[in-house]
This record gives sequence, structure tokens and C-alpha cells, in this order.
Amino acid sequence: MKPTQPGDIIRVSVLRLTEAGSTNIVIWQTQGYTINQERTQMNGSLDISTDISQSRWNAGGWFGGAIGSSAWMVIIACFLIGFDQTGLAIVPVICFAITMTAAVMIWYCRARISVASGMLTLIGVLTFTIPITWFSTSLFANDAVRASMNWPSSPIATLLVLFTAPAVGLWMLFVETRRTS
Repeated sequence: MKPTQPGDIIRVSVLRLTEAGSTNIVIWQTQGYTINQERTQMNGSLDISTDISQSRWNAGGWFGGAIGSSAWMVIIACFLIGFDQTGLAIVPVICFAITMTAAVMIWYCRARISVASGMLTLIGVLTFTIPITWFSTSLFANDAVRASMNWPSSPIATLLVLFTAPAVGLWMLFVETRRTS
């Protein structure tokens, strides 16, 4: 085994017991640490700090973000079904299904891609599914449905829907390329 030097990254694996309600969950967790100081000859202790320079895949964060960014599509579908516009309700349901399918597929490929690449891919999917849901509801839902949802009629809301996901994606791309260069 090679001796560690300042700046080296070491991996430490820990078996952790976590309580979730009335059940206990065993989690195997691996974290990276960066060594900040050299070993002293007397005590061999190391000053270590968590290496946060790279994002890590996290199921709760990944699926929480995917569901959180698309759950409103299911709510719109429920409103549409409640007002007997079942045919139109299919559009937000399909957009939600596409988003969640993409999230699951990206999750299964996580060993081969970085978190940033996965997030950019999911944002790319949302760049299409969000406006499709928005415009299909804005154009084809009856007035009673839109009124019950307090649907905004402002063009500013439509611009936000069109440009928020692409703007976030471009920002992430900018940050990631600056970090890696």
C-alpha cells in the first residue's frame, strides 16, 4: 500500500444503521476525503475534510428532483379528468411518464455518466415536456378548468415556462465547463 501524501484522496467505506420510522435500514456508504496535512512522526493523525468537488448520485435527490419538477403535470391531469376533459388529460400524463421514464433510464446509466450529464439530460427532457403540457392546457382546456386551477393568463408566465428549463440547463453547462477547465 502506497503511503498517503497531502492532496491525495482516500476512500472510506462505512456501514451505517439508520432509523426510518419503525424500521431500521442498513446503508453502505463510501465517501472521499482529501488529506490536508502531512502525518506527524509522533501520532500519525490526519486532518481530513469531505471532498465535495464532485457531485455524487443520490436516489432521494435524483428522484425527488424528477418527481418535483413534473408532479404538477399529474395534478393538471386530475383537474382535466375532474372536468370531463379526459382526452386532454392524456397529454400531461404522457409528459409525466416520459419525464419519469427518462429519470429512471438515466438512473440506471449512472455508473457510466456524471451527475451533471444526467441532470442536463433530464433538463433537456423537461425542456420539451413542460411546454407541451403548458400549451396543451392553455390552448385546449375549457375556461372552467383553467379558472379552477387559477391558470395564469399573463404572457410573462408563458415566457417563464418556455425559458426556465433551458436557462437552468445552460447555467449548469456553463458552471460545469468552468469547473472542469
